[in-house]
Amino acid sequence: MTPEDNLLQKPQTGGIHVNADIIRLALIGLAYFATNKIALLFPDAERVLAAVWPAAGVGLAALLLSPRTSWSRVLAVIFMAGNIANLITGRPLLNSLCFMTANCLESYGSAWLITRWCGENVRFNKTREMSALVCAATLANAASATVSSTFAFMIGIGAFKTYWLTWWVADGLGLLIVTPVIVSWCLTGSIPKQFRFGQFIETVCFYGVMILCAFFIFHTDFGTLYIGLYPFLLFAVISWGALRLNVTTIASSTLILAIIAVTGENVSAGPLLWGGDTPQERLLIAQLFISILAATGMFLSASLTETRNAAKTIKDSEERFRALIEQAPEAIVVFDADLGKIVTANPAAERLFGCSQDELLIGGPQRFYTQSQPDGHAVEDSMAENNQRMLAGEIVKTERSIRTADGRDLICELHLVRLPSESGRLVRGSFLDITERRESEKKIEETAWRLELATASASLGVWDWNVKDNVMIWDDQMMALYGHTRQTFSGGIEAWQNCLHPDELEATWEDCQSALRGESDWNYEFRIIRPDGVVRWIKANGEVLWGQDGSPIRMLGINRDVTDSKETEKLLKEKEFLFRESQQAAMIGSYKCDFIAGKWESTEVLDTIFGIDADYDRSIQGWLRIVHPDDRDTMDRYLMEEVISNHKTFSKEYRIIRQNDGEILWLDGRGKAEFDNDGTILSLLGTIQDITERKKAENEKAKLEAQLHQAQKMESIGSLAGGVAHDFNNKLSVILGYAQLAQMVAGSGSNIHSHLQEICKAAESSADLTRQLLAFARQQTITPKILDLNKTVTGMFKMLNRLIGENIHLDWQTKSDLWPIKFDPSQIDQILANLCVNARDSISENGKISIETENSTIDESYITRYPDVLTGDYVKIALSDNGCGMDKDTIDRIFEPFFTTKEEGKGTGLGLATVFGIVKQNNGIINVYSEPGVGTTFTIYLPRYRGKFEEIEPERATIPTPRGLETILLVEDELAILNMAAMTLTRQGYTVLSANSSTEALRLAQEYAGRINLLITDLIMPEMNGKKLSHALQSLNPQLKSIFMSGYTADVISQHGVLEEGVNFIQKPFLLPDLAFKVRKALDCT
Repeated sequence: MTPEDNLLQKPQTGGIHVNADIIRLALIGLAYFATNKIALLFPDAERVLAAVWPAAGVGLAALLLSPRTSWSRVLAVIFMAGNIANLITGRPLLNSLCFMTANCLESYGSAWLITRWCGENVRFNKTREMSALVCAATLANAASATVSSTFAFMIGIGAFKTYWLTWWVADGLGLLIVTPVIVSWCLTGSIPKQFRFGQFIETVCFYGVMILCAFFIFHTDFGTLYIGLYPFLLFAVISWGALRLNVTTIASSTLILAIIAVTGENVSAGPLLWGGDTPQERLLIAQLFISILAATGMFLSASLTETRNAAKTIKDSEERFRALIEQAPEAIVVFDADLGKIVTANPAAERLFGCSQDELLIGGPQRFYTQSQPDGHAVEDSMAENNQRMLAGEIVKTERSIRTADGRDLICELHLVRLPSESGRLVRGSFLDITERRESEKKIEETAWRLELATASASLGVWDWNVKDNVMIWDDQMMALYGHTRQTFSGGIEAWQNCLHPDELEATWEDCQSALRGESDWNYEFRIIRPDGVVRWIKANGEVLWGQDGSPIRMLGINRDVTDSKETEKLLKEKEFLFRESQQAAMIGSYKCDFIAGKWESTEVLDTIFGIDADYDRSIQGWLRIVHPDDRDTMDRYLMEEVISNHKTFSKEYRIIRQNDGEILWLDGRGKAEFDNDGTILSLLGTIQDITERKKAENEKAKLEAQLHQAQKMESIGSLAGGVAHDFNNKLSVILGYAQLAQMVAGSGSNIHSHLQEICKAAESSADLTRQLLAFARQQTITPKILDLNKTVTGMFKMLNRLIGENIHLDWQTKSDLWPIKFDPSQIDQILANLCVNARDSISENGKISIETENSTIDESYITRYPDVLTGDYVKIALSDNGCGMDKDTIDRIFEPFFTTKEEGKGTGLGLATVFGIVKQNNGIINVYSEPGVGTTFTIYLPRYRGKFEEIEPERATIPTPRGLETILLVEDELAILNMAAMTLTRQGYTVLSANSSTEALRLAQEYAGRINLLITDLIMPEMNGKKLSHALQSLNPQLKSIFMSGYTADVISQHGVLEEGVNFIQKPFLLPDLAFKVRKALDCT
């Protein structure tokens, strides 16, 4: 408890907390006021001052019991209480103020002196504290007595000497007697903590004897006993109390003695037998007697208390030491160094040596030592050296190998210390069993050796950094990692920083600081530069050790050279990048399907292919939902039957519906399944590639192959047609020519004429068949003209109506301002005739055929579907019917030559093939759309002609055929045709020079004296072709005009330039009127 707590506990009144400091100060003031008033009741002989001034003791005790910080408040309270008491007693205000000032100075000076000398926790149970109190009662009191006596002398209330002496003794008694009573009672109390009844009776007796003796000495009523003649008997009584009781009792009894003394008649009325003639002298002698008695008793009590406390301390120390020895875990023996015999031993020694204490006391500890000792010396030599060092005052620490009484071999750490003794030869030996520690250390050393070997093998460097002292320790492997030696590495964090690559310094140090702040672990990779300039990658791991205040004290860990792994990692990253980029470029994604968990994982590329994000359901069913509905059952069966049941490698092409846009993609899935020992599938790992473009390419390839096959078929037919066309056309020319000549001779009314007419029809039909074969083979000889398609179709309208029959309505819809085209009109006839015939045949009864024309522009969007089409302006003609229509398989084959769906004998299979060939020959486009039961539409796009448009009048086919008188040179290697043509031309009035070869033609031209007006020559002949013959004859006759004729195909003819603009040409077989018109036209042309 604090002094304040002893003066007053903090009370609570009515639930309101009262400030303890205020109450304490109030109690101090009340005590000072009361003692002041009581003291004034017992003045000195001259009625000036009190014989004993207890208020001085109260003031000093109040300061000693209060903290120094409150002394000013305590002194203020004392000053006020004293002035109030003085004023109530009748003292003048000025006197009171001066006297209380002296009293306060006295209290403060005494308290300052005592606390300065003895500290603040003063109990007056020590001689030092009593000495300080005596000094305060004499020296500090003398100062206050001087102040007060000077003032009393100045105002004339007393002599300076008398006043000073009385003040000094009275206040000294107050300080010396009252202060210890208050302090001791407040801090310790008079009743001991362990109360004994006998001690209580002795205390009561002591108080009784002291009171009786005081009355006998200081009161006249007891003088008859003559005890007053022996006042020094009180010293015996006070010595009794000092020896047997405590300071509190002595202080209290002295206070009682003083009270009895100052109230006794002998002091004022005397006589005191030991001296004093006047009351003042007797009072002074009594005061001095009481002071000496009190000082003697309290000094003696304090001294004895210190002695008892010291003895108790020694006893407690001995008991603690004994308990420490007895309870010590190490074995402790005390032996005589000269005799070599154990004097005492603790229980731990009995356990260590394996025998009782009696057995230990038989001899010394050396009898347990083995011959082989850890230090390598003989036992006797080692003991002699250790004893010499120990007896010289040195504490010896060594190790001993012992064999205990029960046969155990131990290693002990031995501490030898010389003990204080009369002989100075007693030694305390402490044996600590370190056998397990040594074995552990041995294992640790082996482990450390293995660790060092492992770190060296793994290139691990160990480091230890003392953060506070900035001392860094590296092992040899660390030195090797950084390329340093013990001489080149100075230690400290700066030396390590100097090894870092400049680009790594800031980031590495910041990461290290983060670890020191406890924000992260030290696990970092950085580059260093060795002294030889080589750059290496280091991986550092470390741990921070923290002090009790939470600050880092050490940091230790390992370093490892990871340069090779970094290079490998770099290569792996590059390969991963290339692999990822190649997968991205090839649209190949990877996956792993865990069948146990029912989940699958995928790469970013595969997620892109599937069109899914990270939140997609990655279960097996989630994957099946991506698969195209038409392929789900197939894929499910394939997985179960082939991959899972038969343990086959997954390899399948299938379709999916991309989830983000619904597009259908073709995928090529491959994978390897993993099975457990029971054959249960565990996982499937593989790749998936988007092969949509490949599938499109394959389909396009198949389409192109089909087209190539078609082209090859057409080429074969074309080659066949071209191969027979020349000879066939020549034969037909002869048949037609002679049949027509015979008709001319026979006359129109005869039966022979009608027979000849049938021959002409058959020949013309055969010629048409030849033209059709050449048309779909795109080898037909054509004469393109600039046409208005609307007028051309209009000219055919009546013929088409007759062709389709009356039960079918022909609808003609045109758009005005149609662009011109450059086309052979006869080919337009062929196209419309063939399409109308096919439309007619598709209509079972009544129906409708529509023909539409309009301008059309083909852009990029169209050619994405038809890549072989060129963009530009076209004239479109569409022919639609509401017939039976066609399915897809039929549509795919309609342009094949000789393919027909008509009954046998109803079609040749060349109609649509001819249309297709004509359109393609003229760089046009043909499309067909048909639905079974709905009808068919053929749409043809013919290129727009952008040259100058001139209206072409149709040739007239009027009879009679034109005649002439000009000379014609006719050249033909086929003799039958030559004769037939010569006869025809002669009948028309011309002079004909016939030649069977080019050589004969040249001869005739040179020999003929007249003018040759026209050359009609076969184009392809032996020796010289018709083109060259024409050039040769024109060199002789520049005005010579030429007509070329041939039964060959258009590609053969075009090689000779005959089909060029302005060249006269007639295709075999031809009708005789056609020949006549062609001749007349050529001759009339200027």
